[in-house]
Amino acid sequence: LIDPNMLPYSVTEQLTVSADGCNVVKSQRIVNAKFIISAANFNEEFKEIMGPYIARVDIRNYKDDVVFEGTISAEGILGGFRCTTLFDYSATRNIIEGLIRLPKLQPATVNGNPVAQGFRVTFSFRQGLHHFSYKFLPIEAPQ
Repeated sequence: LIDPNMLPYSVTEQLTVSADGCNVVKSQRIVNAKFIISAANFNEEFKEIMGPYIARVDIRNYKDDVVFEGTISAEGILGGFRCTTLFDYSATRNIIEGLIRLPKLQPATVNGNPVAQGFRVTFSFRQGLHHFSYKFLPIEAPQ
């Protein structure tokens, strides 16, 4: 402590240091889902699996971006897909049948525990051609 005679106009107290602050939310270690196989191999399997399902749909007349959202379960299985844009019902069903057959992923984790994570797939249809993109959605971590 400081000698009171050195600073006669100040009051000092013993300071206690805590590892955790007052009313501080502890941080969580969040890791997104990952590919068990490489991203390039996943893309190839995606094309291979989805090809026959897209072939069932007459895409010549579509000029749309069609968005599907699903979930990667805590076991890494893709499912629960729904179409979030207005699109032909029969075509939507065909595409969802393919999406649920995509390869398993390594699930997301929060503090080392597997959790579900959202997954979005967007198909763009133009002049009889299509391409796709996908992304992992933010993890809704438990508080």
